[in-house]
Amino acid sequence: MERCLAGNDLMAMGAICAIQSLRHKVSEDISVIGYDDIELASYTSPPLTTMHQPKARLGQLAAETLLNRIENPSIAPAIRTLKSSLVERKSVKAKSRADQPLEPLLQTAS
Repeated sequence: MERCLAGNDLMAMGAICAIQSLRHKVSEDISVIGYDDIELASYTSPPLTTMHQPKARLGQLAAETLLNRIENPSIAPAIRTLKSSLVERKSVKAKSRADQPLEPLLQTAS
C-alpha cells in the first residue's frame, strides 16, 4: 500500500499510529490523507495532510435549510455542495507532491 485516504482526520490519525507501530514511515513509505481539517491535524507527527471543509458555512447552510423547510414544507429539498480544499502538510510522500498532484487522486478515490 502506498496511500491511505481516510474518511476523516481521526481515522487518518489512527492509520498513522498503526503504520508507525508496524515500523513503517508515514510520508516516506505510506502517504496518509484525512478529511475534515480538525485542529489536531496539524499537531500529529508528521502533521496530517487533509481536506478542509468549511464547517461554519456547513452549519449555517444546515440551519438555513432546516428553517426554510419548516416555513415552506412543500418546497422540494435542495442539494447544496460546498467546496473543500487541500491542506498539504507532511504526511504525504514528497515524491507524490512533486510528481503527481493530489487533487486528481482525491477525485478518483471518492
